[in-house]
Amino acid sequence: MDGLAFKRLPLFRDAGEVERYRAVFLEYQRLLEQRAIRLPAQAYAVAQDRRGVPVFYIVQQKLPAASIGSRAIHALEQDDVLGLVRRILRELDKAYAFNLEQNKFQIALDGQISNWAIESFDGTRLPQEGSLTYVDTSTPLFRVDGVEQLDVELFLRSAPSFLAWILRKLYLADVVNRYYDFHRVAVDLAANLYKEQRADLVPAAVEAINAFFQNDARASGIAPLTEKEVRD
Repeated sequence: MDGLAFKRLPLFRDAGEVERYRAVFLEYQRLLEQRAIRLPAQAYAVAQDRRGVPVFYIVQQKLPAASIGSRAIHALEQDDVLGLVRRILRELDKAYAFNLEQNKFQIALDGQISNWAIESFDGTRLPQEGSLTYVDTSTPLFRVDGVEQLDVELFLRSAPSFLAWILRKLYLADVVNRYYDFHRVAVDLAANLYKEQRADLVPAAVEAINAFFQNDARASGIAPLTEKEVRD
């Protein structure tokens, strides 16, 4: 098991649910790779817990901890952190431009800094060249002809039963929909700097994101961010 990382998903009640998730997971991986979004080498495994309930494991190549974006931003100077933000935006743009180019598939991504790893990172400087790797494939959100392929109700099963109906009624659709909106994903990317204790970088990150939307994004018509909505 050396060199491997496992993500355990104890969400499923029977083999049929596992099979439906497996098909969506593999198709999401195909769609991302088709858009040249780099993923770690990964596979999956299915086991059973003590009750005989299936558990799905995503098995990925283990990446250096220092290369994960949320760790790297504490080692990088401000210019390099902003460079990382711009590189993440370029990766996201691959998906959201694709969504605008055709009507059949709509891909969603979670752009948080913690979901990206820096290839060939030496722990101090952002490499001048090199790819980013997107590591969060466990929530394979995409739509075909407007129909969500993932059963998003699965993710309510980890909530207490008395809260699940509130979450479903008030939040679930909005949480899912935001990942299809490049503007809102960029808000999350900037707001993630608060979570990662780099609030000092938020103003510059907002400026960098807005400059990208105005000058570099292939996905057009994206409204600029404000520091207030990021803070909120």
